[in-house]
Amino acid sequence: SEQVVAFCMPGDVLGLDALGVERHASSALALESTSACVIPVAALEEACAKISASGWYHCLYKLLSKELIRDHRTMELINKKDADAKMASFLVNLSSQFKERGYSASSFNLSMKRSEIGSHLGLAVETVSRILTRFQDEGLLSVERRRVQIFDHRALEAVAGCRSPN
Repeated sequence: SEQVVAFCMPGDVLGLDALGVERHASSALALESTSACVIPVAALEEACAKISASGWYHCLYKLLSKELIRDHRTMELINKKDADAKMASFLVNLSSQFKERGYSASSFNLSMKRSEIGSHLGLAVETVSRILTRFQDEGLLSVERRRVQIFDHRALEAVAGCRSPN
């Protein structure tokens, strides 16, 4: 069976899991038009040989750190007991990722299907749809097809368990 473990954004690096073992633990699927830069390990090693050891290590540590943080956030998401908290955390994290990349944190498209969100969060697709409808009814956000508009970030963060709504 498939398990969605991450939704990558522009600038994310994929494939670090194979650096030490030369075998990828997972595969990737593009959900929309995507550009990718494939760097063979040999070319990466050659480029790294030209960089000072401290520069290469700093770059590698930064990439690995970002990957660990993303994995940590995913584990926190999955381990939340409350379905509403899972969905709110997912939206808050997605909003933050868009903001970090210079896009709107309040209005964005979900490139993934409800079923893929459910797989990622450990929820049934019906639960994902029901929660989005409830969040909309409560005035936290609006959802039209794949377009999400967040109206109340603080309240959404409170549902996610990030901080209190005030």
